[in-house]
Order: sequence, then C-alpha cells, then structure tokens
Amino acid sequence: MESAATNSGKLPAPTIYAQRRDAFASEESRLAGISFRFSIVRGALFLAFAACLIVVLVKGGNPGWEWWAAAGFWLVAFLWILPYHERAIQRQRRQGELRRINEEGLLRLSRDWTRLPLPSLPVLLAAGALVASGHLNVVAALLVVVAACLVADLTWFELGRRHGARVPP
Repeated sequence: MESAATNSGKLPAPTIYAQRRDAFASEESRLAGISFRFSIVRGALFLAFAACLIVVLVKGGNPGWEWWAAAGFWLVAFLWILPYHERAIQRQRRQGELRRINEEGLLRLSRDWTRLPLPSLPVLLAAGALVASGHLNVVAALLVVVAACLVADLTWFELGRRHGARVPP
C-alpha cells in the first residue's frame, strides 16, 4: 500500500531537506569560487595602485602626472569592485546559512538530538531584553546567563570528550 505522500506526488521530508541542503551547498561552493576570483582581482588592483604610489615615491618630487593618474585609476577600480565582491560574499554566507538550516532540519527529522546545537545565545538576548524592560534584576540576569552558558559549554565539552571528531563544530 502506498502512502498519501507517494500518491500525491510529494517526496518525503528527509529527501526534500537533503536535496535542498545539497543544492545550497553546491551554490555556496560556486559562490566561494566567485568570491575567490574577486579577491584575486582586488589584490591585483591594490598591487597596481601600490606600485604606482611606490614609483611616485621613488621618483621624488617630479614623477609626472601619468603616475598620479594611474594610481587614481587603480584606486577607483579597486573601490568600484568592492560592492560587487561584498554582494557575492553576502550571497555565499546566505547559502551557507540555508545549508546549515537544512542540515539541522534533517537532524531534527532523524531525532539525532545529540548533534543539534544548544542555544545559549537566545538566553543572552532574552535576559538582556528582560533587564532592559525592567522585568529582571541585573544580578539575576547575570546568574541565569552564566548558568546557561556553562551548561552549553559543559555539554559540548562532554560530547567532544565522549564522541571526539564525530561531534559537529
């Protein structure tokens, strides 16, 4: 007997999460290559700018306007490419976050609770919000935050001690 998911043409959730994770990882890798090429171009542009400035310094008081113009050109080219590179980096980070979200979804579906991250940052944010609104004493907030961070750190330490490299970073 076929399940309702098969009858309606839908894939099971773990398959969908795995496909999305793989697609996001592929796109993240592609964008990492683009970012690397941008880095090489930025480095070359900066070196050209620096070389022009070195020539200006070496020639002393009268290097000629051509060297100043060349230095200006390379600086403008360097600054022009910055936002494009930043956009590529942001897209790469976004794909990485989406990949990690899908990996976490797969872990939740497989009920692999030992590999899920422990949220200590939300405790910090909640404590800060409660202190700011006056609903929590600063001393109590510090105690709660320190306790939450200790629990998270000790849990990760114990997982690392017991399972070694199999524990995700």
